[in-house]
Amino acid sequence: MTDYRPRYSAVVRVIAAEGPTSIRLVAQRMNTTHSAASQTVSHMAARGLVELRMGSDARQRLVHLTHKAQRLRPLLDAEGAATAAAMDELNADLSAPLEVIVGELAEALQRRSFHDRIVAHLPNIGRD
Repeated sequence: MTDYRPRYSAVVRVIAAEGPTSIRLVAQRMNTTHSAASQTVSHMAARGLVELRMGSDARQRLVHLTHKAQRLRPLLDAEGAATAAAMDELNADLSAPLEVIVGELAEALQRRSFHDRIVAHLPNIGRD
């Protein structure tokens, strides 16, 4: 699909697991902001992948997968399994699991930015 974005897969998986659900719950399950989840759901609705319908409380709208999205689920499941297998293979080639390395990298950059590290190695030309 040319109009499908990888970020849609997480929304499809949440709704497939939870059933029709609120954007708030989608955001929580995806560990993202309500605004980001809402924007993604809006894009998906424009592409016919989800529908927003009123919940039992008229103030709440629930996100439902369309038949178009349901038909994509086997492909998304295969992609998820392939991604997990590739991640396992990559981790086997590393000195530590990638999530550990990335975590260490994030912590190191919080302590001192990459920019500051570069500047520290530049000659003092023109710095006064």
